[in-house]
Amino acid sequence: MSQKKLKQFLVKELKKYYDKDKIHARDGFLFAEGNTPVMITAHMDTIHVNPIKDYYEWTEEQVDKEKNFKYDVHVLSSPQGIGGDDRCGIWLILQILSFGYRPFILFNEDEEIGCIGAKKFCRNKDLIQKCKDKGMKFIVEMDRKNKHDLVFYDCDNRDFTKWCEKVTGWKENYGSCSDISYLAPEIECAAVNLSCGYYDEHKLWHTVKVEEMFNT
Repeated sequence: MSQKKLKQFLVKELKKYYDKDKIHARDGFLFAEGNTPVMITAHMDTIHVNPIKDYYEWTEEQVDKEKNFKYDVHVLSSPQGIGGDDRCGIWLILQILSFGYRPFILFNEDEEIGCIGAKKFCRNKDLIQKCKDKGMKFIVEMDRKNKHDLVFYDCDNRDFTKWCEKVTGWKENYGSCSDISYLAPEIECAAVNLSCGYYDEHKLWHTVKVEEMFNT
């Protein structure tokens, strides 16, 4: 899906789990108020200019031409890109909702071109206040390559870092910037970005390792 179509799709998905008045689709983001003081976030855009074709709609001639396409229980990749950054994060959040959890949810637009959606969310002071009123404990972002990374950016809460390492068995790693770099200071809580099992994220041929995504 394009980012626009994905946002429309996610509105319908959230309505399965949240009351209508708890869902806020505004310029740059889609936000749902949960009953658990934890926010989970992912971004809706990818680096791909054009939406990826549905493999199941390809003709035999197209399949034969695109010999590098992989689709099995272990690895997803395609010569036209696979969009794991950050569609892995989107999928993971939908799975969490299907398990019965109701955290705060934030789907952002245009992370790849400067965290635009996250910045717009931070300007919606009414929604920021809803997070604070709930006593937000921390934010979990689903938008990191590899399989065992915990990235905290400028979050200086060492107790939170140690707790995350203990709970997951993963290790602290480092990155330059992502949506939580803006969200966490504005909401005034700790935040972590988790590996989602994708690799070579800003290259056309990047891959998704399915078991690693499931593990997250």
